[in-house]
This record gives sequence, structure tokens and C-alpha cells, in this order.
Amino acid sequence: MLTTSPSLTSLLSPSCPLGFVPPTSTPTKLVKYLQTEKQSLESTSKQYTLILCKVGDFYETYGVDSLLLTTVFSLQSMGGKLRSGFPLTNIQTTIDRILDKVDVRIAVYEEVGDDETGKMKRRECKGILSRGNSEYLYGLHLSPTIHPSSRTYSSPKLVHIHSCNLLGYTLSIYDSVLKGTKVFKNLSEFTAGFMIEGVSFEGGVVYYTGKSRPKFLFPDLGGRIRSKEYSIELVDNLSEAIQNSGVEYDENIITSHADSNDESCVIDKQTSVELGVIRSERIPDLISTLTELPRGRISNHFRELLSNPPPEKCRKIIRNIVSEFLRNEEGLEETVVLDEERIVRCLRSEETPTIMFLQILKSLRRGKLWLDWFEDPAIAEYVSWNVGRKVSLDELIKGGKRLEEIIERVIHDPDDDKFIVDNDRYGETDEQIYWVHPHSEDADKFGKDFSFKLNNYLNRNEKIYNNRIKQSTSPKINKIFNLASTSRNAVIKAVETDLLNIDKKGEIDNKFLKNVIFDVFNNDVYFRNKPEDWEEKEYVQVIDRNGKRLPRYTTENLRKKISTYKEVTQDCRSEVSKELKKLARDVMASERGHESLVDYLRVNLIFKSLEEHVRCSKSKNWTLLDDIDAQNPTSLKLNNFRPYWDETFVPNNIEISANDIVLLTAPNMSGKSTVMRAVTNIILLNMCGLLTPTSSGSAPSYSSIFFRGASSDVPVLGRSGFGNEMEDVKNMFEICDDKSWVVFDELGRGTSPKDGTAVGAAVMEKMAKDGIGGIFSTHLFGIVDIAKSFEGVVNMRMKSKVNELNEVEWCYELEEGVCDDSMAIATARRFGLPEEVVNRAIEFGKLVTQDGKVGDADLPGLNTASTSTATVDLPTAKKILSKHAPNSPTCIDINAAMLPPPSLEGRSCVYVLKIPPKSGDGNFSKYYVGETESINQRLKQHRSKRAKGYQYSKVQAAVVGIEGGKSKARLTETKVMKELEGLGFDLISKGDIDNKKFSSS
Repeated sequence: MLTTSPSLTSLLSPSCPLGFVPPTSTPTKLVKYLQTEKQSLESTSKQYTLILCKVGDFYETYGVDSLLLTTVFSLQSMGGKLRSGFPLTNIQTTIDRILDKVDVRIAVYEEVGDDETGKMKRRECKGILSRGNSEYLYGLHLSPTIHPSSRTYSSPKLVHIHSCNLLGYTLSIYDSVLKGTKVFKNLSEFTAGFMIEGVSFEGGVVYYTGKSRPKFLFPDLGGRIRSKEYSIELVDNLSEAIQNSGVEYDENIITSHADSNDESCVIDKQTSVELGVIRSERIPDLISTLTELPRGRISNHFRELLSNPPPEKCRKIIRNIVSEFLRNEEGLEETVVLDEERIVRCLRSEETPTIMFLQILKSLRRGKLWLDWFEDPAIAEYVSWNVGRKVSLDELIKGGKRLEEIIERVIHDPDDDKFIVDNDRYGETDEQIYWVHPHSEDADKFGKDFSFKLNNYLNRNEKIYNNRIKQSTSPKINKIFNLASTSRNAVIKAVETDLLNIDKKGEIDNKFLKNVIFDVFNNDVYFRNKPEDWEEKEYVQVIDRNGKRLPRYTTENLRKKISTYKEVTQDCRSEVSKELKKLARDVMASERGHESLVDYLRVNLIFKSLEEHVRCSKSKNWTLLDDIDAQNPTSLKLNNFRPYWDETFVPNNIEISANDIVLLTAPNMSGKSTVMRAVTNIILLNMCGLLTPTSSGSAPSYSSIFFRGASSDVPVLGRSGFGNEMEDVKNMFEICDDKSWVVFDELGRGTSPKDGTAVGAAVMEKMAKDGIGGIFSTHLFGIVDIAKSFEGVVNMRMKSKVNELNEVEWCYELEEGVCDDSMAIATARRFGLPEEVVNRAIEFGKLVTQDGKVGDADLPGLNTASTSTATVDLPTAKKILSKHAPNSPTCIDINAAMLPPPSLEGRSCVYVLKIPPKSGDGNFSKYYVGETESINQRLKQHRSKRAKGYQYSKVQAAVVGIEGGKSKARLTETKVMKELEGLGFDLISKGDIDNKKFSSS
């Protein structure tokens, strides 16, 4: 990053908290203030905090923050200094771009008035944004009633850690937006820490029962908990502590749900990463295959669902909704998914714009249509599980109806044909309500272009209320709307008479029309230049919004009319704003108003998410597995299953009992891990009632899933790779039972073969005794022998075969049996390991026993040079060519000036070319091996080729005719290429070796 702006990086200084030397000799008050704020923000959180500060009409950044934005996001620096900015209107777009690329916190500082001296405006932090909470409502945060203190933030989450018992931790997670609590029981430290990390937003609260702090909250255990923490034993009044932290909560809801028995399955963090639920550079993202919407509320909903699969009754409801979508053959209305937190924050602060009320009203009606469409009262149970509180269908319907009636008293009906909800593009559509419509008779009088401009001017002043708020809302609204209409007509009349010079016949003078300016910045209409031939009018100069005179002209009459019009429209906006605040209070104060609103928003989210999932998955021929009784699962049966990220992968089948353990052995790179991950992903998708990448089948609804791939060391925690594996095994036995699905990929690889075999076998034996089903893959073949005595173990392998060249081919097919050769040497050769190293590995492999020890024989050629004495030249290549064609005629030399004999025409031939370098280039000769049935034509083609540094016109060749036709010639060609490559020949045709179907590995 630093090398992209050397002129700016020279200003950096580690002594300055902002990371730079200010351009002046002494820092300004603003820079000093932000230095102190940055230190304070980062002292309470280990995460980097980027500051955006409002200065006039811009948000500005300084120092390292500015360097980040100028280099990564291509913002322009101001005056070549470590200072950059962007207009106010771009605040949310910029925040989204930053958080999409960089995992940081963003603190936004706003101007909230002048200090006592009047020299510097007072600023306060009005919001801290992160990937978990990225919505910044500009305008809303400027209201002094929302955040009276710069350190008071509203948090949507509250976590209670109950006392740990022998079975693990119990967490109650309260959501102040949904006004509900979810309870998770018997969690290991590992899983509990992961869950708290996932819900610990800025300014949140974690409180726990007991004097001792839970271990997973300590930072040295790898946690990134950034919430305030309290112990119930250490504070006199927990409610007061929570309220002082800015969390709005209902203590009755928390208490009433603390003993809930509606348990949910929790997928631990590492399993979520291995299955693609959590984004990782290593594993393809699962969520992006479930919906075509890669970001946003729908994808987040799927990520939450798969991280916390629902209980069985909710799984069946999801499955029924998916089935209904699959059967549906009628058109569906579009559903707009709204952000619950954003809506609730706006309503609580009484800063809800008209357009948001329109969106809420439309969402309430769309939610009612979804409930009528599904026609299953059980949907209320799934909504209850989603929001964390009991919801009945009757309450849901009545609550939505109450909210509709409250909002409809003030807001226009969005389904009215005369009204457009998305009313932000004024003057661009014929459906817009025009005062002078461009297709009306009046438009001909003004001209269509002028009509659009005039309408845009009027719309800008009246868009907040015109045709959005009902005039009958209140007597005061009715009165002020009538005044606005009268004033608007007066402005139009003044424009006609004073600016357009319309005569009594209604005709307009075009030279006046072209001279009119609609000034957006000063909200005014006037002449660009004073008309020379209109003497009867008295003109005055225009005064801008700052009180300065402009070289523009208007009439006294028009100026008064526009001034009155702006005052009246401002009064309208003020009265409408008061009415909207009252409406927000009415919505939140109504019976179950808050709860009913988020319930309907969640209904829309549920149905829209599943609709998108069915559309996306059906296009890939995914299917819904057969439904089986979760209390009596019999078998796991998957037909033609594939990994979710690769539709071209070889389809596979598997059928085992629900509690069987598949002992999977396979060569390296044969698709073993892919099959394990694919089966587990299908089980997870089925647990959530979703479509799966199979043609048919059935799967038990397991209570938990545990997946571990290759383990690496964790230096932060002082663990080796094997130590980390053992920690995983411990966690698995804590959270898994006979209704769990467990996958271990090569457990024991981090220690000696002997110890790895012993530990792996012991773990598998306990899994078998406990009835834990899953897949256990290994290259330690001693485990296979030991496991013969275990019940419920099924031996399976990945199919492979040996081709005509005695080389391994991977088939990527799952079959019954045991693989007793990992074929690591073949894999090493396939990935380009030097042939010298491969050959030595083969020699050493003959001495190594199954337990990894070396026999008594002397090590062959230890630390000695290669014994090969072959010379890399054309005669050597000719000998090899003759060796692999023993039944063919003598190999023929063809020098640079010669042509092949006519007797070779029409016959299958294999040839080796020597391509000499140009003199003085310092290159060595290259070689090419090929086969053809027209050697004369092929040789001409080679000699006509041009390449930098080599003389193709002087190639020499060794050619032999092959008996047995083209297939025999191709086989001979491959054998010759492989042997020449092993001897060190620089082959141009080297890439062709792996392209031969019968020799691919």
C-alpha cells in the first residue's frame, strides 16, 4: 500500500496518533481532538478504527486513514497532503466500500454546534460502524435527541452466560430489535466463545452468573470479544448497568425465556469454515450457491440459518415452504426485504422518512399475502423460533392489521395507481404527477424541455410531502397544503408573465425561454442575462443564499412570489415532519406495534429467502431429500450427489446406517476430502430443510455436526498441530452424541505413524461405542486392521486404476473396499516434483516399513550425485526412440537440409526434433516429440515456424515408422516423452504428457 503514494508516505510519523506529521508547524484544534479520540477508541478495542469527520460539506480523513482511502479506494488527496474527503451524500456508499474490503471499525464524527469561543465547531462521535452493523443514517445521527452523549450507542444484542454445569455453558441471547431471546444449552467453551464473538457488536453487553470470568472471554484464548462485560455478583443493579451501556431491553422477556426447552443445534466455528458457511479463502462459499444475491439481508439470513440449524419442527416448516414453491405455477409479487434494525432505529428516534413508512406499509401487505399463500398455521412456530419469542398466527394477523390502519391514516396508499412509491427520479417518467405535464396542452405553451425543468424545480421543494401525506391527516396539514397550492400557482403565473413574456394569445417568445435558469443551489429561477428589448419590466439583481449579489436578473414580483413559496413549502415540511414523528410514536406505542412490525419483516425475509433459494437451486437440478422420521432415523442414502461448488464433479452414491462410521481410505488427490465435505454439506442443508445437490435420497436430521480437516499449529495458544487435533477431539466428545454426524480428515497425521494409528483407532472405537455416525479418513492403514473388530464401521475407498503405461488414474468415485496405497509418489510426479527427487523417493520407499522406520540395508547412493550418464543430445533421443519401437524399421536421421523418405508417407510415425538456438544467444537446444501420418508436411510446418532465440529452419529430426496404427504411435510418443523428460531433455512438448487421456493422472 505504501509504495503507491511515496509523496504521501514521507509524511507518516509513528509519534503522531493519527500516523502523520501535520502540514503546519503546530497541529490544528481539530487534529489534536481527533488524535485524542483515536487513542480513546482504540484503547477500548484492539481493532483498527478509521475516523470520518464532517467538515463543512465533506467528510474528511487524516493521516494513515487518508492514506488508506487514497491508495485502496482511489480518493483524491487534498493539496498533496495526508488529507482526503468526499461529499456528504456519499457517506453510506463509502462506508460500504471500505467495509467490503477491509475489516475495520469506522467512527463518524459530526458537527453539533460551535464552542464558546466560536473558533471551532464542537464535534461528537455519532456512530461506530463495522461489518456487523454497517448502516449509517446521515441526518438521523445529527438529531440531538438520539445520542446525547458521544459514548452512548444503541446495541442490538445482549448476552447472558449462565453458570457452567457438567454438560457445558448455557447462553441466552437477547435481541432488542426483534424483542426476543434465544437459549442455547450444553455448549462447550469453544462453541460458546464462537457464538459470543458472532453477536458481540460495538457497545454491546455480556453479563455472566458467578464471580469468575468464563475462560473463553480471555483474549489470550484467541477470542475477539469487544463488548462490555459484567458479573451479576459484581454489580448492585444489572438493569442499571445494562441501561447505562445504551441497550434497550425488556427484562421480562429475558426472564421468561431463560428456561426455554426449545433447543437449537449450533455449528461450531471451525465446522462452519470447513463447510463454507463462514467465508474463507480456502473453502468455496456455500451461501453464494444458495442464492444469486451474494450480499445483503438474504445471504446473511442463510448464513445465520446454517450456523444455527433449526429444531425439527421448524425444519419441517421450511421444507414445506420449499415444497410449496416447487409446486407453485402462479406468478408471485415482488418482495422487498427491509432491514429490521434500520427500521426500528428510525422509529425509535422518530426520524422515519415518508418513503420508509411507505416501505413498511407495503411490507405489511406483502407479509399478509405470504401468510395467505402458504395457508399453514405452523408458520407462526417458525417465526417464533426466528425472533426468539412466542408468536401466534392470530396475533400476527391482528398486529399487522393494526399497523396498516395507523399508517394509512397519514400516508398515501402505495397501491394507488396515481402514486409511485419510488418517487426519487422526478421528471423522468410519464407516471409522475406533474403540475405542468410535458404531454398536456400547457406543455405546448411552455415547451416540453422547459416543462420538465419547471416540474423538477417544484418537485424538489415539495417531494417530502406532496402526494405522500394525506391532506386530511389534520386540519393544520389541510390548511398549510392549501396555502402551498396557492403559492405554487402564483409562482407558475409569475414565471409565465415575468420570465416567458407570454402575450394575451398565449404565445411565448423563444429567446426568453432559453434565457431562464433553474438554480439548484440557491433554489431560485431567474434570467441568465437581462433582456435588452423588454423595457417595460423593472429588473433587479439576484441575491444568492449567502447574501451576495449575482450577475443574474429577476423581477421584484417573481422574487416575492418565490420567497413566499419557499417559506410556505418550508412550513409544509416542518408540519409534515411533526406528523411523521407522531406517526412513529403511534406505531411503537400501539399494542404489540414493535413486535408485529419485526414479525412481518421477518415473514417477508423468510419467504423471499426461500423463493430465491428455490430459483437458484432448481436451475442446478438440486432436489429435496425424502422426509424421514427424525426420532427414528434409519439410513443415510444419497444418489448422484456432488459438491455444491462443482457441478462437473463425478456423481457419487452412498448408503449407510445413520450411526455407521465410514472408514475412508484413498490415494492422495483422489477426491476424498471433496466427497466428505459434499456429504456433510448435504446433511447440513437437509437439517435446514433446503434443497441439496443430489438427484434423490434421504438423510437423518442429526442434532449436531462436527467437521475437522487438516489441523495446523496455533502459536498464539501454544499448541502444535497434533495438540490442536487433540483439542478438537476433546471438544467433539463434549458436544456430540448418538444423534451427531462427525467427520475427521486424517486424524493423527501430526505425530508418528505408530502413535497416530493408536490414537486414531482409539477415537474411532469410542465413536463406534457411543453410536456417533460420520466419516473417518486416514492414510494410516493400521487403523483399518484394528477397526475390523469395531461394530458399525463400513470400509470405503476412492476408486483408481492403472493405465497401459502403468500410471495411476483417479476416477473420483466412491466404492466399497480398502485402499492400501496412498500413491503419494504418483501425486508428487503429477504436481511437477523434479524427477530426480521422485526417483530417489522411490528408492528410499523400498527401505521404509509401514511404521515409518528404515530397515538394515544401506541407503542407496546417499548424498551422491545421480548415477545417470546419459547425454542430452539427438543420438540419445534416437536410441530411446528405437527402444520404444522394437518392431519398427530402423530409426532414420534427417538433417537440416534433408527431407524424409517418401516411404514414410501415409504411415504413422513418431519423431524427435532438435531445435538449435541462434548463435550468441546463450541458449541450449530444445527438443520436441510428436506423432503424425504425414511426416513431410509436418516437418515443413515446423521449419516454417519463427520463435525468438531459436532457428526452426535448421531443425534436425529422428523419425521411426510405427506398426499398429495411430493409437500405437500415440502410446509410443508418450513413453518417449516421459523418458526424455526424466533424462533432463528440455521438451517443448512437455505439456502434452498430461493431456493424453490414457496417461492422465
